[in-house]
Amino acid sequence: MPERAAAVHPLLRLTGWWLPFVGAVTPLVVITTLVRPYVGQSAFFEVATMLALFVSALALAVGVWRPPLRPTVPIVLLLLLGVFIGLSLTASQSPLFSLKHLLLPFSGVVYFALIIGHPLRRAILNRLGLGLIAVGGLLAIYGILQYNGIEFLPFSEQVRKNRVIATIGHPNYLASVLGPIVFVTLGYVIERRTPAWILGGLLLVFVILTCILMAQTRGVWLGLVIGFLVLVLVTLRYCLKYRVGIHIIRGFAVSGMLLIGGLTIMLFIFLPRLNEEFDLRERITAVYQIKSRLYYWRAAIDMARAKPWFGQGPAMFDPLFWIYALEQQKSELGAYYRDIIPAISETTPGHTHNEYLQVYAENGTLGLSALVAFLAFFIYFGYFAIMRQRQADRALQGAAMYGALLMILADAMFAFPWRLPVSLIVFIYVLAWHYDEIHSGADADQVALTESAGAPA
Repeated sequence: MPERAAAVHPLLRLTGWWLPFVGAVTPLVVITTLVRPYVGQSAFFEVATMLALFVSALALAVGVWRPPLRPTVPIVLLLLLGVFIGLSLTASQSPLFSLKHLLLPFSGVVYFALIIGHPLRRAILNRLGLGLIAVGGLLAIYGILQYNGIEFLPFSEQVRKNRVIATIGHPNYLASVLGPIVFVTLGYVIERRTPAWILGGLLLVFVILTCILMAQTRGVWLGLVIGFLVLVLVTLRYCLKYRVGIHIIRGFAVSGMLLIGGLTIMLFIFLPRLNEEFDLRERITAVYQIKSRLYYWRAAIDMARAKPWFGQGPAMFDPLFWIYALEQQKSELGAYYRDIIPAISETTPGHTHNEYLQVYAENGTLGLSALVAFLAFFIYFGYFAIMRQRQADRALQGAAMYGALLMILADAMFAFPWRLPVSLIVFIYVLAWHYDEIHSGADADQVALTESAGAPA
């Protein structure tokens, strides 16, 4: 999408700064709202996004903005997913309850649409990326300080119970935010390659990984490994295709060794307390936590089977959990999960801890199919967009963003990053970045075709 700054109306300039501002400030708002647990975490993002929508609608009304009307494949798939979610409302036992919990994902879709439809799309993505990097560093540093008993806010006991509060409520939530920011940071380091960015970026990645290590989460490491593997493989493929210099590959190897070596030194020398408390075998083989996740997943599958096409309705997994859990106890597998019931009897899971199964349970086979098709578009065409990019720096930044995308999709198998505002913003940023990369070539070709058609013979 060509960006001509001189022709941009002040209303659009305002949203061009407001959208990245919202993305960067939302985590800081969550910090203060968590002084009282889970109060207003999503409210700021939802209200701020609606304000941006109002300004954009005003710009449309006065004729200073014409959003692109060409329907692209991801937009069509997103609309189709919205239709299926709307139909799943008809299956909900409490449509108003479901509708209330759709406000955050609806705001996320609006935020995504405002970014990709903005004439300053690439500038917004650049500002938002820098903001997320800065906020990611603050979250990581604050998480490390909290782990060592240094606190600045009077958090409630409900929040304080976690070993690494990290300002946003739970170690797993923290990891869902910081994990992709590792790749966003590496992307900027690769694209800019100045000494300050290389040194500062690698230091920030080291700090973020240290914080995630202290958080003692498991699922995020699978996502990080997948993301790093994808980053390396796509980079190697690009370098071989375009004969890019070997110094880029060498730089990746040196950076990786520095990060791994630094984490090893911190784990076994500078953080003996962490070394004593962190039992890797115990974390991996924590039977209770693994069985509880399997219990949630099985309940979600049972819900989907009960209403296979449109599901139980948005946000209905948590209210219906115990109905299906008790039915599950009557089955042959009930004996295997018998020890789980007393431990979770006084609460509900809140989420399935698997985004795909939660969509399957709440929105049925049709909703899950639309979601998978939407994500598959970015996986497939995102790769080819990187391969066709002739600017090496931009392509290798794209490889890092591709690693971030795969990391988020892997993390979604064990967490719920799309149902919390900060991790949702990071996900939207990564999707919008790939959307811009996939469609920038097509937009440029369309502009060239239009100009050539209008040129005199």
